Amino acid sequence: MRLRLLSSCALLSLAFTGALASGSAGATVCAGDYCTVLSPFAGLRADIATNAPARLVQLFTAEANLSQALHPPNPCTPGSCVASQVVLIVLDLQIRGLPTQGCPGGCSFSAGNAYVLDHDVRGILSDPAIYPPNLQFAPPGSPLVPPDSPGGS
Repeated sequence: MRLRLLSSCALLSLAFTGALASGSAGATVCAGDYCTVLSPFAGLRADIATNAPARLVQLFTAEANLSQALHPPNPCTPGSCVASQVVLIVLDLQIRGLPTQGCPGGCSFSAGNAYVLDHDVRGILSDPAIYPPNLQFAPPGSPLVPPDSPGGS
């Protein structure tokens, strides 16, 4: 019972932290009285919903949310953005492995789907507005080959 209560509290605190940080890694665009928070994380979540296997949408979205929540509300300083980047790199490694390894219980996930999500993750990791150039990490290996180019899957 205590373990269940503890895990529920941990999940609630992560959700609350994610809600507070949801705009921290994005830019704000204002026109008159209206402001919109633009975030590449929102684009990643939208592409996950469209391209990821249905059974993994919730997991991948939670990982994207966690990465955004771990990003500090201020610009990165050495060491402050490592956790956020590591979560994105782990997400990217999962995405890159699915077309060749398959997913548990079987699902359809093409190289084209992987390319879209890999492109999003790499775009976030290389965005100087989110991670300054001297503090950027990148997933191992080269980017996935676009599906419509020679040599693509």
